[in-house]
Amino acid sequence: MGEKIGKPTFVFAHGAWHGGWRWWEVMQLLAEQGRGSVPRASIRRTADRAIPIAAQDYRIAQADALTPGNRFAHKSPPTSHSLLVSAPADLATARVSLA
Repeated sequence: MGEKIGKPTFVFAHGAWHGGWRWWEVMQLLAEQGRGSVPRASIRRTADRAIPIAAQDYRIAQADALTPGNRFAHKSPPTSHSLLVSAPADLATARVSLA
């Protein structure tokens, strides 16, 4: 009792066909309230036939332009769209290296 409780932590996760860029407006509102953010990471799948690499790069560039102080770090394994199924070891390696 009597202990101060800090600000709550928010975790935003995107759904299918979206990415972290979907949250940029919310992140800016939270930043205006003095809340920080964690570095963002993206895994570009260079053999993806569902979302071509040019489209992935475009989305990353759009998000980076909106939040220049918190640009994406990224890895580019030569895998298909479903990285979790096609190359789980590559996914794990990329996530660990981006953490």
